Amino acid sequence: MTADEYCSLLRNLVSLPRVLSLWNVSDRGMPVFAHSMDVALICLGKYPEARERFPGFRLDVVLIGAVLHDLTKATAREGNGPSHSHIMTHEPSIAVAEAMRALDDAQSGAGVWLDDEGIDHVWHVVAAHHGPWGKVKPRTPEAGLLFQADNLSATRHRTAPVDASDILPLLERGYRWTQAGTLLGVGRAMIKARLEDACRAEGVRDPAELLDRWKERGTVRIGDAELVSQIERVRFVVDFARRCPDALVDEVRPWLPDFGAGDALRWNLSDSAGGRYPEGRGMSRPSGRSRGGSEEQGAFLVPPVDRDAPDPAYRRPSTFSDSAASPSRRISFGALTPISSRVLRSAHCAAATSLSRAAVSATSSDTTRHWV
Repeated sequence: MTADEYCSLLRNLVSLPRVLSLWNVSDRGMPVFAHSMDVALICLGKYPEARERFPGFRLDVVLIGAVLHDLTKATAREGNGPSHSHIMTHEPSIAVAEAMRALDDAQSGAGVWLDDEGIDHVWHVVAAHHGPWGKVKPRTPEAGLLFQADNLSATRHRTAPVDASDILPLLERGYRWTQAGTLLGVGRAMIKARLEDACRAEGVRDPAELLDRWKERGTVRIGDAELVSQIERVRFVVDFARRCPDALVDEVRPWLPDFGAGDALRWNLSDSAGGRYPEGRGMSRPSGRSRGGSEEQGAFLVPPVDRDAPDPAYRRPSTFSDSAASPSRRISFGALTPISSRVLRSAHCAAATSLSRAAVSATSSDTTRHWV
């Protein structure tokens, strides 16, 4: 796969309707689509360290995982199925199936296909992105980075890009808190919290006094330095997400090896001399291009991983079979040896589409066991 082909795949992936539908789902006021792009930016910010510590580190897998890891948040809101948190704690195969259907659609649209190891690895990073709180624990540096980036975004960046400066003009015009929240896309509780933050920062007793001060000065302090930084980050991320997929591809492209036309993008350990990427522009990213990394992210800590060790949480199911005990299609997890993704593609999509909670969680014999 060339660098341009990978960018085409990434562009198709982000543009899928099911991925874009994450704009319609908010988590603590932040659109899930924007959260996914934030996770991708954080991974890019930590990539230089990961590349040095883990030769052969697969950035392509991590970025695909960042785009796809929360897809079930959209499907969970559409029906009466389990929540995303429940899925990751008890039935992560549902999240994986959803992600792999999207990946297959993007690959078909771009006419570009990941290698077998890459597809195997996407299964794992999606299944393990909740880290120690999920049923599958990260077993590779790539999965570890995706978990850390997701956790950082969820705990530090996931909030509504709204502050008192947005709210007070609406209150001055006579809107109630609930009405202001509807106009700003947040709930009444968020309106109350932002006004309280501003009241503390200004040293006033209540929102009415805060509104009077805003009328006098035309501005108020919205909160402490940490809140200001958090809201600035969220606004940047939301603006960045609105410009995707172009904005994401522009951020990723300088990291990719600068091969000539027709040269392969060598991500695998076996494909690059000494286990590292070929020398080129991607080895040293121009400074100042990305806001994905920051000092607040902390150390990148992932335990040493034996990539060759057999692990059912690393490999995707190698066969799909019907269980004699049930008419529903089940996944047989007995064999871990991967086969060609092209051979698997049709069977995989058909099986993934028909997955039900019972088919994923139940086992029928000693020869059929859970993937996680």
